[in-house]
Amino acid sequence: MRLERLTARLRPCPAWQAIDLGFALARAWFPALWGLWWCTALPLTLVVLALAWLHSDLWLLALWWCKPLYEAPLLLWASRALFDERPRRGALPGMLGAGLRPRLLPLLLWRRLSPRRALVLPLLLLEGLPRRARRARLRILAEGSASGWLTLVCYHLEAILWGGMLLGLYLLIPEGLPGIDLIAALDDSASPAYWISSTCYLLACSLIAPFYVCAGFALYLSRRTELEGWDIELAFRRAPPPPATVLPALALLAPLLLAPPPAEAETWPAPEAARARIAEVLDSPDFGTTREVELWLPVADPAQRGTEDAETTWSATPPPWLAGAIQWGLVTLAAIALLVLVRALWRERAPRLPRSARTGHEAAPGPHATSPLDHESEIRRLLDADDPGAAIGALYRASLEGLDRLGLSLSPGATEGSCVQRARTRLPRRIRVPFAAIAAARQHAAYGDREPSAAHVERLLRHWRRWRGRTGAH
Repeated sequence: MRLERLTARLRPCPAWQAIDLGFALARAWFPALWGLWWCTALPLTLVVLALAWLHSDLWLLALWWCKPLYEAPLLLWASRALFDERPRRGALPGMLGAGLRPRLLPLLLWRRLSPRRALVLPLLLLEGLPRRARRARLRILAEGSASGWLTLVCYHLEAILWGGMLLGLYLLIPEGLPGIDLIAALDDSASPAYWISSTCYLLACSLIAPFYVCAGFALYLSRRTELEGWDIELAFRRAPPPPATVLPALALLAPLLLAPPPAEAETWPAPEAARARIAEVLDSPDFGTTREVELWLPVADPAQRGTEDAETTWSATPPPWLAGAIQWGLVTLAAIALLVLVRALWRERAPRLPRSARTGHEAAPGPHATSPLDHESEIRRLLDADDPGAAIGALYRASLEGLDRLGLSLSPGATEGSCVQRARTRLPRRIRVPFAAIAAARQHAAYGDREPSAAHVERLLRHWRRWRGRTGAH
């Protein structure tokens, strides 16, 4: 694979942006992909028509089930065109026969109804891995790929196009001419209207297929770019070579750069000191917490289990009231589960504050809670000490304590991203937006070695004070 010949700019991006890239590729290549789809589907349509004995429902079902056979040539064409190698006419028979490869048998059998079909197709045709390695790679590529949503959206687009064609035929035929019966077009497989409906659905599939295949291919490329760093590799490959004047200087400095350091410059710590330092870092609260778990285990010695009382043993036939009790217990549990589900859907219909925040009363602070004044004084002390990285960390911890006071429960080992995601679904915009900015600054300082400026911390501190309900300058 020659990455330098890519005709699209690849970079790590969300799944929906990758799908948008695939739709853009399909728009650019639509005439060629649409014609290639019909070159595969039209002969199979005639063969299936003869085998189905002119039964329109069986004909339509067989054509729908064989979709992977039409999509394979489109993927091969798109994979070559993306690398600036558009296939010529001589390569057309090989691409048309791609749908008959044995690798596509899973897509025609047990994976036919899989929502990840668009992501599985590039894995089967382009990589050619053995079965076990292919399963492991599919699990990695499918994480966060949104391929299931792509299949669902494309199915709905096909249905919309199909229904639009039927309604167009029904509404545009003038009065006095034989029209189309919409009811017969849906449930009467022996009527001519059903054949028209099946033809319209086949045409809708042909229009959506290029977008579906290219979007799945873009999801595949996006995941590989994210996992394998294709954008970094391309940046290094496309970087200009060093000037010719630098090479002699590097040749003169090579002995100095390659010379071994003196013995007294060795600064490696002793193993005991290194272990102590590692233990000190791991004991920090930033690396999570410990918890106790209680488990029920069987007694190893049968003699310790005791003997069952003969009077309390169950008889071979249970009492009649037991079945009724179990039945009503299951009905009660089902009713409770339904009420919990309705309550959860009602609460999730829009971002809302917890009850303590909606009524304007915060939860009572614990014995070790810190007041907002103490947090602000600590942040300003760190800013005066010219340590904005520690200041943004203190501001982030103060924000987490504020969320806890509002009743938003967070797990002890939650990351910044998971905290922002939970706040986005449960809190209003006036709170979640400043908290997201504080969490982003904390991530850049902690993991990206990019400490914020003191002015930026001051702005975030003002937002935090406004969020906490305090006004006025300090």
